[in-house]
Amino acid sequence: MHSPSQFFFWNLDDIVGVLDTVGEIEPVFEMTLYSGVAILNVFYTFMMVMSAYSNEVNARRSFLQEFFSFYQQDKVLRQRTEKGKLQEQMLNRILPPAIVKELTSTRTRHDPTELLRTLSHRHESVSILFADVVGFSTFAKDVESLVVMEYLNKLFEGFDRLCDEHNAYKVETIGDCYVATVGLVTGRTLSENVSEASRIGTSNFNLSITESVSGTLRVKAARNRVETSVEAYDKDIVQHLKRLRSSTTMRCTSITDAELLGAARENTRDLTLFAKAMICQSKTVAMAIREGEEKPTSMRVGIHTGSCLSGIVGTRNLRFCVLGESVRVAQKLEESGKPDHLHASHVVRALVPGECWRPSNVTFGEKETYLLKPFVE
Repeated sequence: MHSPSQFFFWNLDDIVGVLDTVGEIEPVFEMTLYSGVAILNVFYTFMMVMSAYSNEVNARRSFLQEFFSFYQQDKVLRQRTEKGKLQEQMLNRILPPAIVKELTSTRTRHDPTELLRTLSHRHESVSILFADVVGFSTFAKDVESLVVMEYLNKLFEGFDRLCDEHNAYKVETIGDCYVATVGLVTGRTLSENVSEASRIGTSNFNLSITESVSGTLRVKAARNRVETSVEAYDKDIVQHLKRLRSSTTMRCTSITDAELLGAARENTRDLTLFAKAMICQSKTVAMAIREGEEKPTSMRVGIHTGSCLSGIVGTRNLRFCVLGESVRVAQKLEESGKPDHLHASHVVRALVPGECWRPSNVTFGEKETYLLKPFVE
């Protein structure tokens, strides 16, 4: 049987007794010491590397957490901004921009109802249009509701495009009735805040001129002085407009007759062009009476120019309304009109004398009304 010493290249018995002197022990001690120090260096280096790795992992984890936190915040802010812009765009399609700006202002108000009451305005020299589809009630009764909705959407989409082209403002649609104005929001506006005028006891009118530039209405001047003297205008129309102004409890004294009639001429001219284009546009949309049978659309249009009041009615499902005698006259003119004709008051005829007006044999308050056909068959 082999002894343990036989498994080594050297004899352990030979080593014993060899390291008897310090000179013999010192190299072995130094080697042992250096080996221990090296092992400790390796251990400490390993620990430092692991510590640095751990710190790097924590730093990266902290960075990623902070990055995702900022990303989520930016995402929420971006979504809120986009949502706010969408809401503002929708409001601008429902209400006039000036009212939307007032409703979305940062001013704090304790009572929303009080805010809505302050949004009423009085307007002068506003041209008002009512348009109605001839035979719509029978058409709506005889066909499916979906067909009626598709027809109205196609018809009114065309009218909405014409509003942008002719500087008109769509007030509302009631069934097949389309209501538009010039001088209320677009065009040459003369307006005052009703609540403010009542509070201070005077009227402070602001005249602004807006025009369409690349489909966008921009305010061009805060006040435009009409250079032409009042004597050059039709005195009868001036008196009529002034009489409409004095029919309410508040009188507007700061506006001149030249400004009143100048705005009326511009607004009436623009709305007359819009009405003519509306009737022509309606001919491109046909009523599908039954399968395979269509009927061309005919419109009755009534136009009048005068003063009116505007404001928000109610506190739920806000609606922008226009009220006044001039509105009623425009509606009556539409109701008593002739298919594919503009039915206008004597005021409109006098303000737009260049059109081919002809008497309608219908009178309002002992004043003759007039018809205009925008195209020749």
